[in-house]
Amino acid sequence: MTLETAMQERDRMMEEMNAEVVSPLGFTRGQLQDAFNVLTKGMENWKDPIVKVIRKDEFVIMREACSFFTGSFLEVEKEKGDFFIVSAEGYYMAIGS
Repeated sequence: MTLETAMQERDRMMEEMNAEVVSPLGFTRGQLQDAFNVLTKGMENWKDPIVKVIRKDEFVIMREACSFFTGSFLEVEKEKGDFFIVSAEGYYMAIGS
């Protein structure tokens, strides 16, 4: 197998993984990854506790993404207009590290 073939196979496998529904609410891994990337943007380490301002309409998918990737639960701390301030304990705390 050449390097190019191996890279093509890896890309094909990633596409399949990202298309798989992994959430009880019907979200795919790719959708959750995109939401989690937004949720953790600007963080030095995605495994740390999370505090973020998000739009209300993003909450459901971000809650699912946070649970899927960190094992912790995203909670609304405060509501202001069309936005929530949310927080989660993060991966390290969820696994007891």
